[in-house]
Amino acid sequence: MKPNLRRLFFSPHFAIGVLLSLLSLVIHTIPEMQVYWEVYRAKEGYASALQLTIQPIYFGGFILFAVLSSAFPASSALIDDQRERMSVYEAGRLGLKRYIRTKAFSASLCGGVATATGFLLHAMFCYALFLPSDPLNYPAHVLPFDGTLYAGMYGLMGGWPMVAYVALMLGVTGFVWALIGLATAAWIPDKVIAAAAPVMVYYLWLWGGFRDMLGGTGLSPTTLYNDGLTWPRLAASLAQYLILGVAAWLVYRRGMHRRLANG
Repeated sequence: MKPNLRRLFFSPHFAIGVLLSLLSLVIHTIPEMQVYWEVYRAKEGYASALQLTIQPIYFGGFILFAVLSSAFPASSALIDDQRERMSVYEAGRLGLKRYIRTKAFSASLCGGVATATGFLLHAMFCYALFLPSDPLNYPAHVLPFDGTLYAGMYGLMGGWPMVAYVALMLGVTGFVWALIGLATAAWIPDKVIAAAAPVMVYYLWLWGGFRDMLGGTGLSPTTLYNDGLTWPRLAASLAQYLILGVAAWLVYRRGMHRRLANG
């Protein structure tokens, strides 16, 4: 497990995933960077570092890249292993079942951590330039989180508890999107298709495609780290991701058994 994790986290795939996540956040913050000196002179009326950290999630283009930054590192690593026959070697060394489990966990973890790392790097950048969240002393830092899980987070310790929570949820959801990428790569060893498939699933879910096809209702895939989060919505969203993750795992396991059994 450890050598596999080390190889994944020091690979170009992981670096690209982090970069995709970071750039999709920074491009929203660039206009704020340009008025930094004005912020420094009139800090009482300006947004907090926490607001600048989470704004790209709520209003920017981050959701366009979050799934891709998770799926690409995992699926690309698996496809490279298949092309280099590393999968056959590892399966023979570890045993088929253990290899399939180890690869799924390590590669999916790599994808989730890539997205969360990009978010945390962006958060550190924002906190280095702007004031920490302090709604008691700065009215401009007050956010409409009354009645949500964030109500007790965003004013505590400069808002870092909320940053940590959002990073964790990005990692959790990224783990599932990476697993979907692995499931695709197990059946179709093409990097573009394997990275694009989770994005397609994401948008079918986001815009109600599954609801229209299956006739059910559900929460948005961004619920876990979006505003308006409550305990019931948290539990329901985690359940949705659990179902999606189990389905992806079954598809991935079947595809890997089929591929490795046929050499």
